[in-house]
Amino acid sequence: MKISPRIWVPVSLALLLCIGAGVFLLWHIKLSVGLIEKSTNIIRTTSSRVVDSMRTIPTPNDNLTLDAQALTLLREGEALMLQGEIQQAEDKFEGSVQAGGGAPALRKLLESQLQRRNYDGADDTLQKLEKAGAKREDVALFTGLIALHQNQKEDAKAAFDSISGTPEGAYGSALLAVIAGNHDEAKKLLSDTAAGTDPTLRSYAKILTDAYDEYALFPESSKTHLMTLLARALAQINECETALPLLQIVTAQEADYRDAWIVKGYCELTSERFQEALISLEAAYNIDPEKPEVQYFLARTYFALGDPQNAVTFLQYSILNGFEPERDARLLLARYAVELGNTDLALEQYQALIDEPTAQISTFQKFVTLALSLKGKEQQAYNAAKLAESKWPEDGSVLIMLAKTEIASGKREDAQAHLQSVLAKDPGNDEAKALMTNTK
Repeated sequence: MKISPRIWVPVSLALLLCIGAGVFLLWHIKLSVGLIEKSTNIIRTTSSRVVDSMRTIPTPNDNLTLDAQALTLLREGEALMLQGEIQQAEDKFEGSVQAGGGAPALRKLLESQLQRRNYDGADDTLQKLEKAGAKREDVALFTGLIALHQNQKEDAKAAFDSISGTPEGAYGSALLAVIAGNHDEAKKLLSDTAAGTDPTLRSYAKILTDAYDEYALFPESSKTHLMTLLARALAQINECETALPLLQIVTAQEADYRDAWIVKGYCELTSERFQEALISLEAAYNIDPEKPEVQYFLARTYFALGDPQNAVTFLQYSILNGFEPERDARLLLARYAVELGNTDLALEQYQALIDEPTAQISTFQKFVTLALSLKGKEQQAYNAAKLAESKWPEDGSVLIMLAKTEIASGKREDAQAHLQSVLAKDPGNDEAKALMTNTK
């Protein structure tokens, strides 16, 4: 029987509308889920970004000139700052200042002192910086930062206002705007900072601006996400004192916000609030016990609190769970293992690192130094030094390291040959000359 068009046409249209509505609904659900997932994960890379910014550089050569030594110490201090090893960084900057590093070293020293809340030291360094001929804008900026870190916001504002219209003044005022939640004003001031010529301030302005840009991609996410993004950025530019009040608000409102707890713990650790850091990082650990960054920072916190055993345990967990950069975790594990007297574990870490294609001379030196200090490890030291020689056959420091292992192994003629090779290129090498006496 033939169906009348008056029946099949409306039915067909209804079916088409249903299918279309279903497709639209499914697409909308998928889009919504995607947005929710992105919003939820917007800050999930917080701790890894802090850690990814870490970099390491070679150990300085003791034969460098005074100016070069000051520069090397400065660079080492900067690397330690990126790793969050603020006290060690301050020591390097102190050394750089003493070696003639001048205003650049004084600036970095002041930054490390601010991060550690060493305000008396910061005041003293600022006076030295001013005597060294620092610009008025730099002196006013650091004056304001010292006040800001001590929560003296009116004094900080006065200092920043005294240099308004400059990139330094814009940067300081931007920090105040971030804290106050005046985000449009903060973005304008950061733009003014980025237009300046100071590379450090331009870099800091970009990091903070990137936090705003990241949040702008997902405007549906909560304000606590923005606060955590900004706190992470502040932590990266060593402004933990301005980051912590933001993180206090976030964790009070969202107790299960893992990454806010991580950044909070990191800031407390690097500003030497160790008990507070332990509480924050344990909160993050309870939320996500397999997060390697949490385990890494927990290890450092336990060590700071005088518990190297727990520090070693958590570092081992972090390496197993894929902490990056792995080199940093293994070097730290070796250091903590030595503290515990577990030299075999320490040697295992150095061995794993020197087996890597990207192994550095300094790591071979650490392995050899430790192995030679232990009875019965002379052959391991020699094997490591020979591996280093195969990689850097012309490097004087490697040949000296090899000679040390040959002396310890009774291969005095081989050691003498390697030391003569060093002295032929560098007759004034005191270490090689001193070792030569041991080969006779």
